[in-house]
Amino acid sequence: MREPVYTDRPGCFEEYKAILTAIYKMAGGNPIVDLGVGEGHVTKEWDGVYMDLVVRPTAPGKTMKADILDAPKILAQFNYNLMIMSDVIEHLPKQPARRLLADMDALCKARFIFTPLGPYHEQPNATHPDAHKSSWMPGEFSGLNWECLVYRRYHIFSGEAALGAFFAWKFRDEPTPTVAEVLKLAGISL
Repeated sequence: MREPVYTDRPGCFEEYKAILTAIYKMAGGNPIVDLGVGEGHVTKEWDGVYMDLVVRPTAPGKTMKADILDAPKILAQFNYNLMIMSDVIEHLPKQPARRLLADMDALCKARFIFTPLGPYHEQPNATHPDAHKSSWMPGEFSGLNWECLVYRRYHIFSGEAALGAFFAWKFRDEPTPTVAEVLKLAGISL
């Protein structure tokens, strides 16, 4: 079992971007699949398939409505270097999320997740897509040989309360880069 790396430093968008970019480079760059892309603050410039409630292929003007849990079936004809789920997995129920991660493993050389640390406004039975239907802890990934970098304080609210968050990544056919290797490429020292 790989042990998560913890930091008490507050997280920030610049570090998020640097870590994701390092993983993107280590995975070989394009093509990517960004599941639950939202506004795609980092990935919108990268060539790939962006899936939220809508699949947006790189061809202009073509859209297709789809459930994110259908991603493996929709994307099965291609292979990708990197699958990204940033602030997404907590919006899915636990079992379907685990199945989605397993199914995407066959399509993607590397998988990357960013999610809140533990429960946060969890509403497992909510029907609204923005509701948090599950919560996640680093041990659920590190026990499966994912690398995890945990920020005990990532989201700061009103300058006081902080919500932790963590990054998790795993490569399929080659050694998964360690937290130290990713941070070095990202230019971050804890």
